[in-house]
Amino acid sequence: MSDRAIREAASSRLERTEDHDNEMSQIREVLFGELVHDVDRRFADIGKSLVVTQQAIRAELRAEMARIANTLDNQTGLMDDMLEQEQVARANLQRELSDRLRQGTDELGERLDRHDADTADGLLLLKRELLQHMDKIEERLSNAQDEFTRALGDSSARLAQANVERNTLAKLFEQMAVRLRDPDDAIAS
Repeated sequence: MSDRAIREAASSRLERTEDHDNEMSQIREVLFGELVHDVDRRFADIGKSLVVTQQAIRAELRAEMARIANTLDNQTGLMDDMLEQEQVARANLQRELSDRLRQGTDELGERLDRHDADTADGLLLLKRELLQHMDKIEERLSNAQDEFTRALGDSSARLAQANVERNTLAKLFEQMAVRLRDPDDAIAS
């Protein structure tokens, strides 16, 4: 075979290969083109759906955070009111105990005066009784005052703890809101 014949045969083969490649590309486009377009469309739809869902979740989270903050504020107000009422009740009880102590002391004094008139021995006996009663009453009053002071301290500590927990929860919600607002920043940090 001559060079020319070889060139023509090679050229003919090259043309047939190019035609074959073009035909294969067309076949691929016919077979898979619609599938590729469908996949691209689905990805675009999913992206839009994710944006809408993310916005809805953010709105729900903001509303829930506002509700929680309102609830915490209400509960803190209620706890403040309860603490104030408890302090008033304790002050009233202390006044009542003081009044009873005075009344008991007055009654014992009257009894002492009556017995003093009867006999000197009765006077000594009543004085001892009065002192014993006064000691018991003072001890009861002291115990009651200590108990009230401890209870008031416990209530104050619980209220302070609830306030700290509310502040901590508020900070956590703020951090969560910042991360939800801009997820790329949250991932970077």
